[in-house]
This record gives sequence, structure tokens and C-alpha cells, in this order.
Amino acid sequence: MESIAQLLGSSYYIQAVPTYLAMRCSDRKTNGRDCSICADVCPVGIYPVGKRKRPDWTNCLKCGICSATCPDRCLTPPAPRVDNFLIAVGKSGEMSIACAEDSAVMSLGVSCLAAVSWEQMAYAALTKGLVISLNACDSCPRENFKALIRENLDKLRFFLGDELFSRKVTVLEHGAPYEPTDTGMSRRELFNIFKNLPLDKAIRALPEAPSQSSDAGLFYRAMLRDAVQALADQAEKAPADREGKKPEKPRFRMRLPVFSDKCFNCNTCTFTCPQKALKILQQGEYLIPTVEAWRCNGCEICVRSCRFHALDGLAPMRITTLGRVALRRIKAYPCASCGKPRPADAEEGLCSSCLARTRAERNRKKQEEMRAKQKAEREAAAAREAAEKEAAEKAAAEAAALEAGAGAETASAAAHEAAVKAD
Repeated sequence: MESIAQLLGSSYYIQAVPTYLAMRCSDRKTNGRDCSICADVCPVGIYPVGKRKRPDWTNCLKCGICSATCPDRCLTPPAPRVDNFLIAVGKSGEMSIACAEDSAVMSLGVSCLAAVSWEQMAYAALTKGLVISLNACDSCPRENFKALIRENLDKLRFFLGDELFSRKVTVLEHGAPYEPTDTGMSRRELFNIFKNLPLDKAIRALPEAPSQSSDAGLFYRAMLRDAVQALADQAEKAPADREGKKPEKPRFRMRLPVFSDKCFNCNTCTFTCPQKALKILQQGEYLIPTVEAWRCNGCEICVRSCRFHALDGLAPMRITTLGRVALRRIKAYPCASCGKPRPADAEEGLCSSCLARTRAERNRKKQEEMRAKQKAEREAAAAREAAEKEAAEKAAAEAAALEAGAGAETASAAAHEAAVKAD
């Protein structure tokens, strides 16, 4: 059986050091003007600022802070950190997390809590329950990292909701003690950890292997997606109560794009989305904009790229799945020529392609008519010129004939006069 590290490298494209997945980076879509968080948080400064980052992994500490804070998840988490997280997932009891400076014994120790993404926290909270200790943060001088930790906790609370957050998450602050609920481990678990072999629970926690390496940065999001789906399936299979009501599927909050009725499936947003999260389906007379929630990171590039202002930004939505979510049902207006969707107020009821072709055809006909008119004018001018030339030649011939006749009469008169004189 492959070890966790071997599985991560062979099936999930996760290596010892992070990998920069350029095609997922929204910073490339904005020519290096939008985001520099990886360069801001890296303790050793391996990330240059700009569109083409080209990190130097030689001095990488494998701390995982960059991959945990990257909003686009275009940096894969380092394999050692993933391995430790999966082993902690396989342990019994709730997951407890603290940084290396914390004196409490936790199931997962990290160099800094900023290296734990909100998706990891959410997965642990939903599947095991989460205890996260901020006791060591009081004396930590790194204010930027403390801000990142608070931001991740805010994202976690937003995703879970206040009620579920209070039930599933415990935050220890200002020296609050920690007493683990269950630290026992089976002999098999101890043996597997000692031999560095995969734990059964850790293997089961692995998400479906991505079809392409560009999705490797979404490893923890894929784990969270599967956990949410498992909860939904559990609620679906649960027996009904005495009143015949089945338990509702748990709902979670995410900020997703808001489509308006102006959308007509021009596909600009689907092409520009660096996460490939958007897709617009057509069902009969309606368009259904959809988003794969686990991919969407709220970069708003789709909003800025829409030329028709058909997206009204992002808004919190309560969803039961992190898979594909239908966002709206929009009336589709077919093009009068080709039948494809077009804007409701489209000129002449045509889509942009057909309108361009129609205008081009009109321009071609106008040009042909103009050329025919110019040709007719040239032919008429040539005919007039020929007629004028013929008339001039005829007049010249008549003048010549008259002159010749006059000359003959003069000669005859002279001959007659000469004959008279001779007589």
C-alpha cells in the first residue's frame, strides 16, 4: 500500500514544497496589480511581486503559510503539512490545533496558526469538532500573521454560521486551559504512525483525485466539499420523525456571483474565471447560471469582465452543497436569425454575430448598388461623349460637304464666265 506521501505525489500533484499554479492565479488576469499576499506573508521572501512570480523554492521553509492564505488557492500545500493534517484527522476525538510556541499538547502542531486555512478548520469542525488555541498569540510579535488567523476564523464563522460555529468550534484565548476529550489511540494507529504508514481514517478522508494538476491547490477545499456532501447524504438517509418530517440538510454560507436578467450567455465570465467555476446552462426557454461553489474564491474577475454589466457583484448565499449550484433562472430571448440567446433589448432582435453579419450584408449590398450606380453613370457619360463626338463628326462632315459644294459652284461659275469672255 502506498504511503500518504506517495499518494499525494502520484495522485494529487502535491510535492514537498508548494507548487505555483499560474493558471489559477487571478493576479495574472490583472497583470500583477491585484494581489501580492504570497510575497507579503512568506517569512523568507521567496515570492517576487508581479505577474510572473517565478518563486525560488531553494530557501522554502515548507511552513505552508503561503498556500493557506492565497485567496486563489494557486499554491499547493506542502506535502509534510498535508501528511500531518491527515494523521491528525485519523486520530480519535476532536481536532485540537496550536502553534509550536503553545505549551498545550494538541493533536496538530504547526509553526504558526496562519498556516492552517479556514477550509481545514471547517473540515475538522464538521467531521470531528475543532479546538484552536490562540494562547501563544498574545506574546507573538507578528501582527500580520495574527490578522491572518483572525481573518480565517471570521471566514470559518461566516461559512458555518454563528449557531454551528458555537457548537463545533472552541477558541482558547488568554491562557485558557485545554483538556482533550479523547486522546486515546489504538495500537494499530500507533503502529501506523510509527511505521509512517497511512491511517485508514486518513486514507478515507482523501478527496477524489483531481483530473488535472491545476486543481491541486484545492486539496483542502475538495476535502471540505466531500464532508459537506456526506452531511447532506446523511440527512437525506435519516428516518423521518413522528410527524413525517425528515431532518433538513445543513446549510452553509458562501459569497457567490449574483446574475441579473441582463445575462444572455455571452460566455465572457466563463472564459475569464481563473478557477473555471462558472458555467451557464440552457434549459428550454431559460438560462441557468451555475457555479461550483468549492472552486469559487470571490475574486470578482467575472463581475469586472462582463461587458453588459449582467453580474451585480457577490452576495452571501446559503447552500447545502459545495458542488454545482444554480444561481438564477433567466428568461432567454432567441435571436431572430440563428435562435441563440441574445440581449433582451438587442437591436432588431438579433444576437451580436447575426447583427454583425446583417450589417455586413447591408454594407455589401450598398457597396454593390453604389458600384452599379457608378458604372451606369460612367456608361451614360461614355454614351453622351460618344454621341457628342458622333454629332461633331457629322457636323464637320456636313460643313465639309457644304464647303465642297460651294467650291464646285464657284469653279463652275468661273468656267462659265471664262467661256463668255471667250465668245
